Amino acid sequence: MITENITQLNFFNDPGHGWLEVGIKELESLGIADKVSSYSYMKNGRAYLEEDCNASLLVRTLGFRPLYNDVYADNQSKVRNYQTYDYQAYLKEKKYKKDLATLKRHAKHEAYTSCGLVKVRGALGGVYYE
Repeated sequence: MITENITQLNFFNDPGHGWLEVGIKELESLGIADKVSSYSYMKNGRAYLEEDCNASLLVRTLGFRPLYNDVYADNQSKVRNYQTYDYQAYLKEKKYKKDLATLKRHAKHEAYTSCGLVKVRGALGGVYYE
């Protein structure tokens, strides 16, 4: 179950504000990824939920309060420099990366077959060329 992955979370904060770190995949599994406001941030598939509304949305959805690992910055938290949370932009980037991987795979296949190599499926399900 998804809540098994959300028992302890990093809470980034500075003198002005705080953000709870959670994976965007976890937010998707909970059905709230599209409910997070632009007051939160994101980086590398992780969401940094602002403490006032978005973090409480997560806690309400979970039905319990996870343990917090406090990550305090005396001046300004690095989270403030991350990309503003935008779930649609995240989905587009995710699709782009998947499409790019597919294009690379097709280009590799084309390069191997143009050299006369044949695609073979191994006994364990892997693919190689010979």
